Amino acid sequence: MPAKPFDEIIEAQKAKRAKEQGIFNDFDLKVSGSHNLPHFEVNLPWYVEQEEILVKQRLKTGSAGLDSLLDGGLGRGYITDFYGPRSSGKSQLCFQLALNNSAAEKNTLFIDTLGSFRPERVKQIANHKGLDAKKILDRIFVLRCFTVDQQLIIPQKIREFLKEMHASLAIIDDITNNFVSSKREETNIELRSLFAEHLHEVSHLALEHSLFMAITNSVRSRPEVEGVKVTRETFVQVMSRAVAERIPLDNSGRYIVASKGGKTARFGITEAGVQN
Repeated sequence: MPAKPFDEIIEAQKAKRAKEQGIFNDFDLKVSGSHNLPHFEVNLPWYVEQEEILVKQRLKTGSAGLDSLLDGGLGRGYITDFYGPRSSGKSQLCFQLALNNSAAEKNTLFIDTLGSFRPERVKQIANHKGLDAKKILDRIFVLRCFTVDQQLIIPQKIREFLKEMHASLAIIDDITNNFVSSKREETNIELRSLFAEHLHEVSHLALEHSLFMAITNSVRSRPEVEGVKVTRETFVQVMSRAVAERIPLDNSGRYIVASKGGKTARFGITEAGVQN
């Protein structure tokens, strides 16, 4: 069952309570100890109805270890953020996710802010797996955006696409690149505010359309106490507040190492894609 708009669900609950309890101004009523409302309760059937979509459906990453960290694979209806330095496998993981989704005969929207999308790489992985590379690529739709202005209208573009065609996976690689390299006149604080609004809209989009939503992000080093450099995710203050699923990636030399909640998983990047 497709997800209902949250506002619509709340309004339906308000109408139900008004009918059953004679409350005409729903939550405007001030509830205190002097009121006897034994049936007043929060009831959101939306979560139950959507459990199969938002909780149980998972998109495999190609690595059993990484899937385990993600409770079975990429989740649906919210953002999963993969962040790390260069050569930490972020774009390669995105290619693998797009291929896996296409192999399941689902469309993928790939938002490319780096010029990193390489159809020949997807074709190489597909050939190694014995898949029809043309059919795989036919289900991957790439939108390149290289400015903040272009990126800010991405959610609108995705909605327009979804009106005409179905897609189950959206990828943004890399979500902060245009903001940190922007030549606009805004201050850093103003750009960060714009980014926060953009991230909020992307998050709402994932929930609204029950999308698998993967984003990548870079890291930055800055001197802290006594000149010691500390490496943090770009716009970490915003990311830590707005994104629940954040997976740091690092290149150990032989493997890519992912971590979450004190647990780690390692995987390799080969000609055949993501491998344990």
